[in-house]
Amino acid sequence: MCCFVKLHKRQWCRLCSLHIILRILFGFWLKSILGSIDSTYILSYTEGTIENGKDVSDMKKLVDKAMEDLSTREVFLFRIACRCCGREYRSRPRVFSKAGVQAPTQERQILLDAVYDLERMPSRQKAALEIAEHFNYCPVCKQIVCNYCFLISSDLDLCKSCAEALQEIGTPVFTEVLDYVV
Repeated sequence: MCCFVKLHKRQWCRLCSLHIILRILFGFWLKSILGSIDSTYILSYTEGTIENGKDVSDMKKLVDKAMEDLSTREVFLFRIACRCCGREYRSRPRVFSKAGVQAPTQERQILLDAVYDLERMPSRQKAALEIAEHFNYCPVCKQIVCNYCFLISSDLDLCKSCAEALQEIGTPVFTEVLDYVV
């Protein structure tokens, strides 16, 4: 929804279109100044999804696809393993609001299942965001690796496996140890 809600619909559409065009033009202008940055990165920047040099929305989507669901009817829990070292990371457990509730009838069970599904999706999204802070995407092998296995290099940031294969030197991105490392 645009910020020009109180205007007539036709005016609103024109202003929204102008707003989008200005964001795209800002992205191309920024690209012409900075030169070597990928245009999709710039368009993401204009949308405000960049945090600490990472496009959070894309990384969250990648982590969301790679996460394994370990949830039960009591607790929502998700896990992902580093593709390089195999180290596993688990999200913080989130308790289902109706944990322990037994449905007396088939109809109540349908409602309970619907509530479970409604709570599971936001829990999965929070877990993906939480886990994404500790992972990076290797542009060479296209794998998700933990910050212990991801190297900052002078030419291209990449995982340890690719760095060894390409004889590239870099410094690992270290983070504090997670509480839920398996």
